[in-house]
Amino acid sequence: MTVHRPNGSVPAFLDFRSRPLPERVSRQVHLVPRGGRLDCSRSPWDDAMALLEAGCVELRVASGASLHLCQGAIFSLRGLTPAVLTPTEPDSALITTLHRRIEGEASMNRESIVDQDPAEFHRWVAAGFTARVEGTVDWDAPAPVQGWTARDVVGHLVEWFPGFLAGGAGVTLTPGPSVSDDPVAAWSHHRDQVQALLEDPATAGRVLRNPHTGDLPLGPAVSQFYTADVFMHTWDLARATRQDETLDPALCAELLEGMAPIDELLRSSGQYGPRVEVPDDADVQTRLIAFIGRDPYAGRAPTA
Repeated sequence: MTVHRPNGSVPAFLDFRSRPLPERVSRQVHLVPRGGRLDCSRSPWDDAMALLEAGCVELRVASGASLHLCQGAIFSLRGLTPAVLTPTEPDSALITTLHRRIEGEASMNRESIVDQDPAEFHRWVAAGFTARVEGTVDWDAPAPVQGWTARDVVGHLVEWFPGFLAGGAGVTLTPGPSVSDDPVAAWSHHRDQVQALLEDPATAGRVLRNPHTGDLPLGPAVSQFYTADVFMHTWDLARATRQDETLDPALCAELLEGMAPIDELLRSSGQYGPRVEVPDDADVQTRLIAFIGRDPYAGRAPTA
């Protein structure tokens, strides 16, 4: 069954994102960037129901047949797998899917970590980064990113996001202390500004417009592009300053799973260095760090 709703409206009883779910059903949220694809070939997709929340996609099945769907489309993948969903120009696509939970896999009955409430997600991730900021003694210590110091890790986060936000959503963050003068105060001010933005009820109605991603709801866009960046740079700061490098393994797995299919696109963006080879049986954090171009074994603090 496919229902096309060109005006993007979604009936309340089909609100996949917020309605409580039966114990046997799991919910997943997928942000598929322009140039990326969502492969629907594994067993959980056989009976999935999908809601296209933003953007347009081409649904192509193994026979070669295809269907073009746009925002508001609600469709079942029953009998269509293996299939591929590909965003059509110029936008990315935001897709929420419901799956029948495999018996015994209780862990499937949770939403994507990245796609939980943006304010709560940012508060959680920022707390981890803040702990490393407050624990830093040597701000000139070399960081894993070539040419960076610990101070540059903070500077990167404080400096790139305000311009991205102003240009894409027309939102201006109030400038704070200089990272050069006081990186702890600079980060604290910036963190609080972002948190206030995400807790502002008006943010729910705002949109981020970017030529590379198309139009996205602002809160989820912040989670996807900024808060996830804070999470990964937490490791950079911890490694540079010889603090606890442990990252949440579930979020590491989710980020790695989301980025792996668009490996070539990420490399071509210039935002990530070449992937570092690590053993196939390396833990998920090591594999994520290596995927984004860091050497997880270089500069590691010696063990006692």
